This record gives sequence, C-alpha cells and structure tokens, in this order.
Amino acid sequence: MTAETPHQKQQLAQIDSLRVHYQALAALAEIDAILPDARAMADSSFLLELLIRKGELRSSFGQVQASVLILNEAIGLAEALGDSFHLCKGLRWLGVAKDALGHVEEAHRLYKRQLEVAEALGSPGHQGWALVGLAWRDFVNGYSSGSARRYRQAITHFQADIDWRGEPWAWNAPTFCR
Repeated sequence: MTAETPHQKQQLAQIDSLRVHYQALAALAEIDAILPDARAMADSSFLLELLIRKGELRSSFGQVQASVLILNEAIGLAEALGDSFHLCKGLRWLGVAKDALGHVEEAHRLYKRQLEVAEALGSPGHQGWALVGLAWRDFVNGYSSGSARRYRQAITHFQADIDWRGEPWAWNAPTFCR
C-alpha cells in the first residue's frame, strides 16, 4: 500500500530524501509535523508509511527504545491492513531495536517471522534483510558457519532484488564468518 494523493507522495519523497542523506533529525521533524493530520484523517495507509519511516529512523540512529512503541503500532496496523510488505519492514526494524536493547531471543523471533512473511510475499529483498538479522544472531551466538551461510543467502536475495543497500551490508559482514 502506498500514499494515494500527490501531496502525500511528495511528503514521503521529501522524508525519504532526508533519510538517505543522513538527515535523521530533519526527517523526524517532517514526520512529526505530518503525523497529527494523518491520524486525524484516519488515513491508515499514509499513517503506516509515516510510522514505518519514523520507527526505522529511531531504530537506525540509536533511539531504539523510542522506536519500539512506534514499530509495534506500525506492525499492528500492517497486520490489520493485511500489508505484508510493510509488516516485513516493521519486523526488520523492531528486530534491530530489540537486538540493540539486548532482547536477543525476541529479535531472533522477529527476524524468523520476517523471513516467513517475506517468503510468502515473494520478496527477495525482505528475505535478504531477515537473513542478515538471523546471520548476525548466529554470529553473536558463536555459530560462524551458520552465520556465513545466511550472509551468502542474503547476498543472493539482494542480488535478485537489486538492493543496492542490502548487498554491501551482507558482503561487509564479519570477514571471519566467511
């Protein structure tokens, strides 16, 4: 599901531009300025887009505790809408947040669920990111051979999806896992 109006698409493009240029605070400010109207309009699809972005930003830029509530809301909304694509995104970033908070078993469960949803969706990119999360958990738990195998699988999925962000991430996994 995507934003439907040209104005919403423009707003998301502005946020995405800030995100990819590592201007997290500016992107968060844009999201926070738009969220009340999205909630007031009861526009679930647009709200989901905003929540996913906000959760990703909070999680990826070290504000993991703040991301948990946002991502839980996003996941609940994605489930209610039957939106597997955004569900995968929410599961990924919630897994990252839970990992950073030391809730490793929960992170592992989230990555596994993401992989299952991504497989059912037929999304190689989301499968790749789920495998990166699982590979990291394997590595941290001392399972180097399992970790290396998952990273290689992730690379294959990213190549199939032409994911210019995911593939280098998997290639740059700890070299001693290879």
